[in-house]
Amino acid sequence: MYLKILLVFSLMFSVSYAENVHKNNEYSIKILESEKSNVHSQSLMMYLPPSDGFSPNVNIQKQFYEGTLQEYSVLSIKQFKQMRFELINSKVTDKFLTFEYKGSIQGRNLYWYAKVYKKDDIVYLVTATCTVKQKGKVIEHLKECVNSFNLNKKVGLKNK
Repeated sequence: MYLKILLVFSLMFSVSYAENVHKNNEYSIKILESEKSNVHSQSLMMYLPPSDGFSPNVNIQKQFYEGTLQEYSVLSIKQFKQMRFELINSKVTDKFLTFEYKGSIQGRNLYWYAKVYKKDDIVYLVTATCTVKQKGKVIEHLKECVNSFNLNKKVGLKNK
């Protein structure tokens, strides 16, 4: 039940975990997260300027999950159906999952693009969120951000 609640929460918000340091052209900062590997955490949230009362965003969540990527995919799709979200696209590879879906939360029509990576018993969920109305203006920028995610070499997984 806890995992289900967390997954639904992650659908509403976007999370980001990238190495131990977040870097961009202006600054870098050590990521603030729990040292416990079996604790779910939201490591990073990044926002674009708001329009129509919503800030498009990308976030990374780190989740403890013992199942396979395929099982995670089945669970996610089941939850999309329960939330009455429309699954637009999904892809399962041996290295990651990709989901595109849309739905309504609290009267707001949202669009998501997410990638899921798994290493050992940890899932890294990288999610972009915008409104359906904003999608045409920001989705490529959000996807580029999500697709740039790579796990630290120490973790042992690459996005490529």
